[in-house]
Amino acid sequence: MSVRLPTRYGSTEMLEYLGLWVLLAMTLNMWALLSVVASPARWRTKGIWAVGLLLLPGLGFLVWFLVGPRGARG
Repeated sequence: MSVRLPTRYGSTEMLEYLGLWVLLAMTLNMWALLSVVASPARWRTKGIWAVGLLLLPGLGFLVWFLVGPRGARG
C-alpha cells in the first residue's frame, strides 16, 4: 500500500527527486568531511574545513572540491 502525499503540484515526483538530490548532497558532504579528517593537514586547518562543511553543506563541499586541501599528486 502506497501513501500519496498531497503536494502543490498534485504529484509526488518532485519529492522523489528532491530526496535523491538530498541523499547525493549528504553523501558528497560526508565524503569531503572524511577526506578532510584523513588529510595530512594540521588540525587547525582540518577544523576550519570541517566547520565550513558542517555549517554550509552544499557551498562548503563546492569550495572544498575547488580549492580544498590536496593530497600528493603525481
